[in-house]
Amino acid sequence: YLTVPMEESLRRLEKRDVREFYEREDELRRVAANYERLFAPIRDRVVQVESTGAPEEVAAQVAEQVIGRVKGEV
Repeated sequence: YLTVPMEESLRRLEKRDVREFYEREDELRRVAANYERLFAPIRDRVVQVESTGAPEEVAAQVAEQVIGRVKGEV
């Protein structure tokens, strides 16, 4: 799954004119904590990629992780 540091999420939200009801720092932190709890027991089967880079860089990281998992390297 893709992650974004909280500071970056908030910075991106500041640029938007309209926000959804859940796009608040407290709610974003709650959701992030739930993802961590959900994936903790299966961490060996879940790939986490920080998505603050350019889309091409993020895609390359995802591909690297997935291919590595398929080949048993990661």
